[in-house]
Amino acid sequence: MDCKQVQRQHRVIMVSDFFYPNFGGVENHIYQLSQCLINLGLKVVVVTHAYGNCTGVRYLTNGLKVYYLPRLPFYQQATIPTLLGWARLLRAICVREGATLLHGHQAFSTMALEACINARSLGLKVVFTDHSLFGFADPGSIVLNKVLKAVLSDVHAVICVSHTSKENTVLRACLPPSTVSVIPNAVDASQFQPDPGATWPSDPIHDDIVLVVLCRLVYRKGVDLLSLVLPEVCNRHPNVRVIVGGDGPKRQLLEKVISDYGLQDRVVLEGPVPHERARDFMVRGHVFVNASLTEAFCMALVEAAAAGLVVVSTAVGGVPEVLPPDMIELAEPSAEGLLEAIEHALLRVPHQRPAEQHERVRQMYDWNDVARRTLHVYNNVAASRRDDSLPARLHRYAAAGRWVGAIFGAVAVLSHMLMAFLDWWHPRHLIDIAPDWPNRGCGAVDTEIKMLSEQPRKTNDVVRHTPRRTRAGVRRTVAHASEQSDMSGAAFTSAMTAAVMPALTPEMPARNEAIATSGKRSNFVHMAEMCADSRACNDDEFVAGLGCDGYPGMPAGDGTPAAGQVAAAAAPDRGYLDGGRSAGGSGGALAIGGTTRRSEQRKGKERGKEARG
Repeated sequence: MDCKQVQRQHRVIMVSDFFYPNFGGVENHIYQLSQCLINLGLKVVVVTHAYGNCTGVRYLTNGLKVYYLPRLPFYQQATIPTLLGWARLLRAICVREGATLLHGHQAFSTMALEACINARSLGLKVVFTDHSLFGFADPGSIVLNKVLKAVLSDVHAVICVSHTSKENTVLRACLPPSTVSVIPNAVDASQFQPDPGATWPSDPIHDDIVLVVLCRLVYRKGVDLLSLVLPEVCNRHPNVRVIVGGDGPKRQLLEKVISDYGLQDRVVLEGPVPHERARDFMVRGHVFVNASLTEAFCMALVEAAAAGLVVVSTAVGGVPEVLPPDMIELAEPSAEGLLEAIEHALLRVPHQRPAEQHERVRQMYDWNDVARRTLHVYNNVAASRRDDSLPARLHRYAAAGRWVGAIFGAVAVLSHMLMAFLDWWHPRHLIDIAPDWPNRGCGAVDTEIKMLSEQPRKTNDVVRHTPRRTRAGVRRTVAHASEQSDMSGAAFTSAMTAAVMPALTPEMPARNEAIATSGKRSNFVHMAEMCADSRACNDDEFVAGLGCDGYPGMPAGDGTPAAGQVAAAAAPDRGYLDGGRSAGGSGGALAIGGTTRRSEQRKGKERGKEARG
């Protein structure tokens, strides 16, 4: 299959409650996998819920597009279950992006589970990745396992991040093992280089040694276990200090332990550590400690090993599969076992070779390999000829259990009816198709040529929506840019942004991170300000915000979302989206360096006039 075939076949929607700016293994997995799939030529779009000021539509490094939907989280960033509550939004996004496949992540992500059901009603192929381990006996696990069994019975493929995770998912969801693939996580080793100037202790008894803990401070990560072990480690080894990164409800427990044992000068709580600073945090120490009580993979172990640290971890879940025995000290999940493993690790510190260990990790784990294996799953799903009719779906749900099957069968019927109604009420041909981001993977050259051919129209659009006092300067900049025959689309966009932004910035809200201007009607500006100010918007307002995109200018980044994030939440006219039924619908917000489908707008208005006539 050549590049263009891959690009044409797979247009992927990643859905999860967990994504940046939140921190965690799932968030990093989705981001890194999406970046590598984009480099392979696929179109990838992420859908998650709003995080504070992150609302509306944003672009990250490499043109990764993220929809931050107005959904309300209620427990550990998981949103309130609504089943069909945001089905209309999902349909608008999938049609707008030309989606062919939906990929859900994490078993307790309500957005992912609901999206899997509704995507099946849209006729999309569905893949699901389970990132965690869950029990079988506690009430929460029983309910979750029933839901997971029903949802996964109707997806096309399931991926787990370790063999232990696969066994757990197969048992919980009653899946045939042959339908579940194992694709481990990875690490971008180039972002976790050891500190070349660091001096490692030669005497484990007298030289200072620093233990590093970096995790969410929750029960599942073994914070209660750490609260028992750290005082004993500090008591036995006066040369040991501890730095703890992360935040969570168990932080108060560690603060109490530090106060009770007088460890203020030995144990330091650093608070939340963004992922782009994780390497700098890790290389401040010599031994990395993970005390998790359950773990499907634990990417932090691989990152710490790549940074050259001695690694200590409880032997739970898929942890024994992550690193070879000579790279990790495994411990029983008890205070005595973890204390013994830490003491063994202290003795290994003088013999550690960070550069050699980094090279080994780089050869073992690679996100590009993860992306290629995931693409293989996508290809198999696309080639499958399974019966996906509604009766066949209901039959699969019925196999999940009497009551659960009946409930989810009813939800599937309602979802199917809702999508059919929306196809009648708001036909798909009236939804504007979003332009594809020109990436440097397959087909990038063709897309850039198309962008260059659209430069005259972009010139007129930008100038028309720019304050009058800056129009002359913009025209000069654009004229100069157009004379450069070898200028890429990205360079043209950067020139436009540099010309327009100095005049626009004072007029935008202070917290507006978008670089978008709006169209002719004041409600466009209201929508952009609402997204910037994080005021809640309803589904109608957000759907109205899906009317147009451009190619926002991307500043040079370091590969992290924060460095590449630039764009934009301006909303188009609602009248355009509903085919011109609204009075005065003229349509079209403008993103700097972007384009709108104006011919489609004219057709929509003509259809609206005919309908009113």
